[in-house]
This record gives sequence, C-alpha cells and structure tokens, in this order.
Amino acid sequence: MELIERAKILLGKINKEAKQVRIREIEAQSTDPDFWKDTQRATSMMKEMASLQKELEDAEKLKQYIESNNTTGLESLLREMEIYFYLSGSYDRSNAILTIHAGQGGADAMDWAEMLKRMYTRFFERKGWSTEIVDETAGDEAGIKSIPITARQLEALIRLSEAAAKIRLAKTVSKKDAQKAIELVDYCLNQIAKDSETGKIDIDRLSSRITATQRSSISIIKDIINTLEEQMNSKIIPLENVVEAAKEKNIAQDQTEEILEKLRRSGDIFEPKRGFIQKL
Repeated sequence: MELIERAKILLGKINKEAKQVRIREIEAQSTDPDFWKDTQRATSMMKEMASLQKELEDAEKLKQYIESNNTTGLESLLREMEIYFYLSGSYDRSNAILTIHAGQGGADAMDWAEMLKRMYTRFFERKGWSTEIVDETAGDEAGIKSIPITARQLEALIRLSEAAAKIRLAKTVSKKDAQKAIELVDYCLNQIAKDSETGKIDIDRLSSRITATQRSSISIIKDIINTLEEQMNSKIIPLENVVEAAKEKNIAQDQTEEILEKLRRSGDIFEPKRGFIQKL
C-alpha cells in the first residue's frame, strides 16, 4: 500500500537514537541550578525538548500503523511528520512574526484587520501554537462589538430565502421567506455551534472547534499557574495545587488535566518531574 510504504521510508529517516540522546542532554542540563539564569536559552532548550518528544511520539504512532497495516488517519500523520524534514534548517524552528496593517480604507479596512487577527488567532489555537500580541493599535472608528458576517454567509441566507420563495411558486422573496431562512440557519447553528456550558451560540466553534468558554478556561489555568509561581516563589508548581485552584474557579479536575495536556503539547509548559509542572 502506498501510505504504508511512505510510512516505512519516513520512519527509516528518523534518527530516534540521536533525538533520545539530545533529550537526555537537555534533561541533565535542566537539573543544574544555574540553568534558568539564562531564561531565553533555557526556554529555547525546553521547547526543543518538547518538540523532540513529540517527534518520538509520532514516530511510535507511525510504527504502530506499519505493524497493524492500518491506514485510517495515517495520511494526516504523514503530512505532519514530513514537515519535520522539509523544515529542518537552522532557523526553521524559530518563532515567526506576523504583522497586520489596515492600510487605507477607513473603518471598513480596520474592521477587516480585526477579523484577520481573529482568524489567525483561531488558526494558531487550532494548531496548538503559542502566540503573543506584541503591539496593537485600536482604530479610531472601527468597533469590535459588532459581529461580522461574511459574504458567503450572506449568500447562504439569500439562497435559502430564494428557495423558500420558489417552494411557494413565487418570483419574489418576501419578508416571511427571509425569516424562514434565518430560522433554518438558527436551528443549524444550535445543532453544531452551541456552547453546551453557556447555552449560547459560539460561531468560533465552527472554525476552531474551541468555544469561547474553553478559551476562557485556558486563560484561567494560565493565570493560576502565574499566581502560584508568585505565591510559592518557585517556577516548579505541584500539579495538585493547580487542580485545587482550578476547582475554586469551577473548573473540574478532568477539564484542568485536559487543558494542561494541551499546554504541554503546545510547548507552554512541561513536567520537570512527576506531579509537577513548569512554564517554558
């Protein structure tokens, strides 16, 4: 099978031993009391270790696919792993800077710049990438309180309204036809875009699969970690302390553990030892 053959070739190119040696080197250096004196270097090394660990985990998944001769989900894993080899230059693991300028166009251009920022942010969250807004200048006229509707969404409402009119054998769209289209869209959104925790429709769930409530919970967990760091005067935080503090914020233990796992995979935190976490 073509996918299995690709998997075998890719697995043969992965130098697992070298990656394991590098991970052990970083782990050994991280135990040095002076390791975190150079925060920038330490953070870079811990992110490198997290990336190497993920590559080894993916290599193990690849091996399991080959041994089981099962190709379900294999293609997406292959595409992701092949990026490791395409982007293997000296600077390819470095951070990137994205700049968005509204330019000319007044309030419409500023609104569009805001929409682009939201789209990129959701994309980064979906990919599990850590982001930071370095600088942002709000527009004088453009507001962010309104909810934008795209041309495609507007076209869908128009087509549904026209369909309702055709069912009545009418040549023109009436207000009732438009209302039927809106009700249909509202019903569909309630089925696929409702936040079960708030009972409200969260349109971002369609694109990022993460509701506003979930994003809020992630922010709360990050704030808890920062607060515990200050209170304990230590970068290494016991996991149970985070769980207890999250419970006080009405975040269940299983949800906290799920969020921490996402943060670990995105390189925001790591486990210096069992039962403890530390920010990168």
